[in-house]
Amino acid sequence: RLWKALALLSYSAYVVQQFALLLLLAPLMKELDLNWSNGTTPGGAVWRYALVFPLFAMMSCAVALPFHVFLEMPCIRLGRRIGTATPATRSKAATAKEELEDGLP
Repeated sequence: RLWKALALLSYSAYVVQQFALLLLLAPLMKELDLNWSNGTTPGGAVWRYALVFPLFAMMSCAVALPFHVFLEMPCIRLGRRIGTATPATRSKAATAKEELEDGLP
């Protein structure tokens, strides 16, 4: 069940990852003095990466959740509603397609 939720969020997280990085994580890293150039501790890059990567993943998912709920899902529902045509619409579309194939205007 957790994997399904993560899979649903994956596209949204992919889309918003730069926003999470630039707007949330970069200021947080600066505030916590986790900049990559700060090499004062031996092995500092390793512990910084071990701390920053999970933070980045969590922040991306936190930003992706409202994006998924309020933008992506309504657009998917709209697309399905538009894609599901009534029988009358389907018959008109089939007639138009036959006319195009026959070369009639």
